[in-house]
Amino acid sequence: VPKNLPDNTSVNHLAIHTEDHPLEYATFEGAIPSGEYGAGKVIIWDSGTYDTEKFHDDPHTGEVIVNLHGGRISGRYALIRTNGDRWLAHRLKNQKDQKVFEFDNLAPMLATHGTVAGLKASQWAFEGKWDGYRLLVEADHGAVRLRSRSGRDVTAEYPQLRALAEDLADHHVVLDGEA
Repeated sequence: VPKNLPDNTSVNHLAIHTEDHPLEYATFEGAIPSGEYGAGKVIIWDSGTYDTEKFHDDPHTGEVIVNLHGGRISGRYALIRTNGDRWLAHRLKNQKDQKVFEFDNLAPMLATHGTVAGLKASQWAFEGKWDGYRLLVEADHGAVRLRSRSGRDVTAEYPQLRALAEDLADHHVVLDGEA
């Protein structure tokens, strides 16, 4: 699924069947050297289980419905064959046990005291302190909301951030940072 699974029911994404891979690949992360088959960086973006509701693998009218239970993606999806190895991935409207976060219940990440002594460089990161206001931003398929650290709605105070809603129109994301 080149552009990931859709996160809403109004969008379909292309899914392309690939060859079967050995089960050992399910845990492989790393780099495949240039010139080798499948060359490039390999990451495991999500893992989990699934339940199959429907499996109709007809070469012309195939349809598969699954419930995904992953660490990042959960939900009920349909794969609809359009042509040969090409399918449409569609998020179904009636979701079972859908996990939805409430923007109003989220809190910004705040700096905490700590030490990096004894940690390898790859085990820590830092964020510079800017002299702005800590904000949470929710961009939800064309709409944007901003909330201050204290929970106050400050959307009207930052009209320049409305462009985020347009840039992220196909997504539902929450950003945490300073403005």
